[in-house]
Amino acid sequence: MKLEGTLRRHVTLLVPAALGVACSAAPLSNDDARVDVGVVTEALSNGSVVGLGGKCLDAKGGALVIGTPIILWDCNGQEWQKWRLTSDGHLQTQRDFCLTIANDSTENGAKVVVGLCSDNRAARLWRTDSAGRIRGFNGKCIDVEGGSSASGTAIIMWDCHDGENQRWSLSAAAPGAPDACLKSSYDRPTGTPPTTCDAGRTFEDGLCYQTCPVGFEGRATRCIAPCPPGFVTEPETCRSGGTILGRPSFDRSVGTLPHCSDVQSEQGGLCYARCLNGYEPVATGCTSTCPASQPFQCGLFCGVTQAKCDAAALAAVASSVSGNGLSGESCALP
Repeated sequence: MKLEGTLRRHVTLLVPAALGVACSAAPLSNDDARVDVGVVTEALSNGSVVGLGGKCLDAKGGALVIGTPIILWDCNGQEWQKWRLTSDGHLQTQRDFCLTIANDSTENGAKVVVGLCSDNRAARLWRTDSAGRIRGFNGKCIDVEGGSSASGTAIIMWDCHDGENQRWSLSAAAPGAPDACLKSSYDRPTGTPPTTCDAGRTFEDGLCYQTCPVGFEGRATRCIAPCPPGFVTEPETCRSGGTILGRPSFDRSVGTLPHCSDVQSEQGGLCYARCLNGYEPVATGCTSTCPASQPFQCGLFCGVTQAKCDAAALAAVASSVSGNGLSGESCALP
């Protein structure tokens, strides 16, 4: 596999042929075979994976969400066509999204889709070989379905062979960090008021109160006993015919303010889903933190110096005002 602008090393493993690791068309012998697992990359960032017809691996419709099919598409440099092969074997795109095999399938024809890198399942792990193939955990290779170079063709898993529809190259961006880069960001679901209480307390009427015993009704700072069987329950009494009984009650502590749950963060008095690692909350979304290569930040940009960052941000504002939209080279993934 051709890797440009990246640190690389070649690895050969000695494995028993009976494991069926090799994906060549020729059958394995009964002896041990040396299997070339190809180039292991440690610094490939924001590159395109180019295959049949000079087209790229693409998240269909640009949707970086779990389950989005991976397809073949004209290379366009968009974020959903930028991948990096990490040293631990993930093919990662923006944020925490990685190339994965749908349903962890080991069958021919299994779809390749977008998944979460943090799941750390075997179906997220890939390796390359010297023939330009990308192999999955299931012993099969990434394949352009039906050998069609038409844009929109599905990317699937298939028995490894020597066909052109299983040959890929990873083209990295030019080496060296740019003077400034644009942070990646994503939206979060709408914030909600906090409703989580500490242990032993219950959320009632906007506050957290001591939890009443089973069957008791919580009302502000009181816990009120239930009515006996056959009695009609009223706010303060129990009624059956002409018999009226007062409902026993006891005082409980004053209500306290609720808070957000452990998987949420509080912002502006509302609870939002926590940002992924390497991202920080900005308004209702999450924006990536600046990489070490461009540590100075100014709004949505990062720079090698504060002056470079400010200049990029001003240029972006001018471009946006002139109707060209906000643009810039994407920062390295967190």
